[in-house]
Amino acid sequence: MLPAEYRQVKYIESSGTQYIDTGVVVTQEYFKIIDDIYIYSTTVQAAATFGKYSVYNYKLRTSYGNSLLYIYPGSSSIVAPLYKTSNIRAVHTAIIDNNSVTNSFGTTTTQATYNGTIVDGSSLFLFAYRNYNGSVSGHSIMRRYRCKMYTAEDVLARDFVPCYRIADTKPGLYDIVNNVFYINQGTGDDFIIGA
Repeated sequence: MLPAEYRQVKYIESSGTQYIDTGVVVTQEYFKIIDDIYIYSTTVQAAATFGKYSVYNYKLRTSYGNSLLYIYPGSSSIVAPLYKTSNIRAVHTAIIDNNSVTNSFGTTTTQATYNGTIVDGSSLFLFAYRNYNGSVSGHSIMRRYRCKMYTAEDVLARDFVPCYRIADTKPGLYDIVNNVFYINQGTGDDFIIGA
């Protein structure tokens, strides 16, 4: 699956300072993410698993807090309950399609419509979200086991596999669609490797 220079691991974990710019730019009112993640019960409110936020409410991001996982498409806020009484791992799936959204986490699913647009020309971040001015907010403490992003129906734009580069043990996510290795672009330590 991965090139010989990389070793796949179970997950990579952020400690609250890391993020990755995926380079994925949403160009139409469609986006789908299938994200196998682990969220800590102690994570602060408004931490993001992925996203971007632009002026005029052109946003597409998640945040979690108060025992809930939120998704914010366009100028709306859609909620999928996530109970944080204990640490939790589940697959988060969000499908945004022409002003409707289906948001699922584990066995919980919410469907609704949204206002505004998710199209703005900026790229999506993982482990945090991109602000309208290019800064980074909402750093999360979480594990990511796998992440797939679709920018059109049945068009896979990214398929991120957690791994490390054997030559220097640098951890990150390898995109097997475009054969690109993504490392931490934030401050502080590298991602933690989950064997």
